[in-house]
Amino acid sequence: MAKLLWTQKQDMGPMPREQHAMAYDSARMRTVMFGGFSDSGDPLGDTWEWNGEFWTQVADIGPASRGSHAMAYDAARGQTIQFGGEFLPLGEGTPSGDTWAWDGQAWTQVADTGPAARGGCSMAYDSGRQRVVLFGGKGNTDTWEWDGSDWTQTANDGPSSRTAASMAYDNIRARIVLFGGAADTVTLFNETWEFNGDAWTRVADTGPQPRDEAAMVFAGTRTILFGGFNLSTAKAQATLGTLKDTWEWSGKFWTQRQNIGPRDRGAHQMVYDFARDRVVMFGGVSFITGPAQISVRLNDTWELPGNSITLTGLTVPTPLVAEGKATVSLSGPSPIGGITVSLSAKGPVDVPAAVTVTEGKESAVFPIIPKSFDPTQFVPGVLTATLGTSTASVELLIGAP
Repeated sequence: MAKLLWTQKQDMGPMPREQHAMAYDSARMRTVMFGGFSDSGDPLGDTWEWNGEFWTQVADIGPASRGSHAMAYDAARGQTIQFGGEFLPLGEGTPSGDTWAWDGQAWTQVADTGPAARGGCSMAYDSGRQRVVLFGGKGNTDTWEWDGSDWTQTANDGPSSRTAASMAYDNIRARIVLFGGAADTVTLFNETWEFNGDAWTRVADTGPQPRDEAAMVFAGTRTILFGGFNLSTAKAQATLGTLKDTWEWSGKFWTQRQNIGPRDRGAHQMVYDFARDRVVMFGGVSFITGPAQISVRLNDTWELPGNSITLTGLTVPTPLVAEGKATVSLSGPSPIGGITVSLSAKGPVDVPAAVTVTEGKESAVFPIIPKSFDPTQFVPGVLTATLGTSTASVELLIGAP
């Protein structure tokens, strides 16, 4: 498995929390966060923004304090949309069914009709159809869409009832991707579903183990999932555990990456800051299991390069005396539709302008042809491959055998 390099940014800013909500405001290039439950279990009503360097509290007036709500950025209207939530942890009390919008300056309640009040629903923004899509939540199987003015129910024939499923929009394949969730306190799912705007389709039952309250985003070329809660059996009793694994969904298969980076957690949040090509993660709760279970709420901020497919190798035959072949290698399987690597060469050698690594493959072979060579000596050259911000170069020697 190739490494994904998580980087911890800072521990200062918002207080520790879980079940908060986050979205990325692409117009203002800010990550927006609202609410959650504090270490003492109290609901929070503060609004924060992350600019890539530090957190700033920008409002404490707006929606009532809550956790287990959902949030997505509506790029067509330039608003961060928030729906639902609960005012007490663990589903105690009456959930909310209000809809609010944040424009970067103030919160405005934009609707109090639409989906039934609930906590634990999932939301993502479908940029192709310019709709915020909401699914499920505690006791619900319905799908709703927000068009900037009203909610409309669009489907009721998809995943079974579940709470705290992870959801993201794949803007390359124009699909909402949903993973996992919980039917109740002991039943978790590991199903992968996709929504094309008309209907839900179950596309996978293998990959990450069952979990809920994981975080998931689409980042550049693939969907990235991190952590969540699982149920393990310890001393014949169901014990809540937290995960720290990172997975990628290509549109056809899941690939696990190395477990290097943030500590295990659930009820955290992630967004994709595409201006900086970074996945941003904040907070959550970690459970330490043993004779007694101890929960620790977190306020650490982590980032991960968004386009996680990078170049890891470039190999050629040396010395190159006649037509040969070179191989370019990637850090993981190529996504749906393949991925294109740019090529260039210095010296008396010809290479294609680019090579495509086929979907699901981690390498590709391409020809290299000497233009000419001195029969009495080797002539140096350099071959370079480029993918996004990653490059790989290798020196050539062109000459007589």
